[in-house]
Amino acid sequence: MTPRVGVRFPDEVTAAVDAAARAQEDEPNRSEMIRRIVTAWLRENGFLGR
Repeated sequence: MTPRVGVRFPDEVTAAVDAAARAQEDEPNRSEMIRRIVTAWLRENGFLGR
């Protein structure tokens, strides 16, 4: 089972995540968009394999 991680973001970060999700062709929900953002950052910075 995948562990659940809860975080709190300031309103402007939540709004930016929602805007980024709307800009995606498949319009992921907020949780999925956060997963994509974190995964991309981890890959780009060498913390996660490709």
